Amino acid sequence: MKTVGLITEYNPFHKGHLYHLEKSKFLTKSEYSVSIMSGNFLQRGEPALIDKYKRAKMAVENGVDLVVELPFAFACQSAEHFAFGAVKVLDAMNSVDCISFGSEAGSLKHLNMIADILIEEPTEYVATLKKHLGEGHSFPKARELSLLSYFSDESKEDMSEIISSSNNILGIEYIKALKRLKSHIEPFTIERVSSRYNDSDLRDEISSATAIRNTFFSSGKLSSVESAVPPDSYSAMQEFLDSNSTFNKLENFSDILLYLIRTSDEATRGNVLDLDRDLSNRLYKSLRVSNSIREVLEHTKTKRYAMSRIKRVLIHMLLGLYRDDFRSFMDSETRYIRVLASNQKGFEILRKTRDNSDLCIINKMSDSKLIEDTVALKMLEFDTKASDLYYLGLSKHSSLLRFDTDYTTTPYIKK
Repeated sequence: MKTVGLITEYNPFHKGHLYHLEKSKFLTKSEYSVSIMSGNFLQRGEPALIDKYKRAKMAVENGVDLVVELPFAFACQSAEHFAFGAVKVLDAMNSVDCISFGSEAGSLKHLNMIADILIEEPTEYVATLKKHLGEGHSFPKARELSLLSYFSDESKEDMSEIISSSNNILGIEYIKALKRLKSHIEPFTIERVSSRYNDSDLRDEISSATAIRNTFFSSGKLSSVESAVPPDSYSAMQEFLDSNSTFNKLENFSDILLYLIRTSDEATRGNVLDLDRDLSNRLYKSLRVSNSIREVLEHTKTKRYAMSRIKRVLIHMLLGLYRDDFRSFMDSETRYIRVLASNQKGFEILRKTRDNSDLCIINKMSDSKLIEDTVALKMLEFDTKASDLYYLGLSKHSSLLRFDTDYTTTPYIKK
């Protein structure tokens, strides 16, 4: 019973994801697949286009056997923390043999080399990193420049492309996490085809999720992206639109976020994860020249503060995620998994997980009564809070009042 793990957002599940799923099972010789999928808020600091339940349904309808939620505490984080949290869940299940991820490199060789440097942190690399941070670069850019300085001139050109590509960066972090956890899980990578992660235009065969989202919001018509997604994904997207009139986006939270920035005091902002004093001051000052959260972002971003980091900070403010809580989540053992969708083969993965681990498997929220660990319970509270606030962003577009959805919604089961 060989099982491949996939770390995903499926925002939405498109033809590239279907290619990756099928290629992953073939490459790893796996009969079973499990997706650790972000919930209602995502790694780049935005609400998901569609809620986690419908995205999980998309995945199972298109061939994923089991979808488990990546806790909010890890889902809306930098690449390093996002990857560590996801790999930590997969490792704790004790039922996953390998992971497969897309990359621009298409090979593990250089990704492994870079991961080793980042784990070992040689003196020369650390000194160069401090230098570039002192020059005002963001941490990801300073790390990229420091790694390039560390490699010989002969390999710099290849390494530059590898280090600066989105999926390669995530791949490096997955490998780092596996090494740090001393996990038995074996990594595999598949070269991305047709489109890159941030490509903004639709393509004939496989388009990026970014292009699909941009195309919809530009046209306002779901039919504009029909060719880019499998039929089951299109049906789920249409179902969501029928209920909500639009897909979710950060701008839907503009008033709430502006209120939080305006009313928070310096001490409170100082406790928000990833919000240092300089960024806090920039956010607050941007209010003088901004009437929307999009304008706040444009006036706050700098070479040092990337747009994705600022958006994550805003979501951390929205959810009240503070530094001490996050440190406790990072240091704690995985105590539970939340099932979002499954087919019959997914039940077999769950049985193996139950037999080989101490995880509490949550199919309905009442199952969480079996969790005794207070840190785990607090982490789960953030998951349920994220769901409630996610629908608040859609309240102007929907006649439905949604609250406590994690208590009233059960996993989607494909018969």
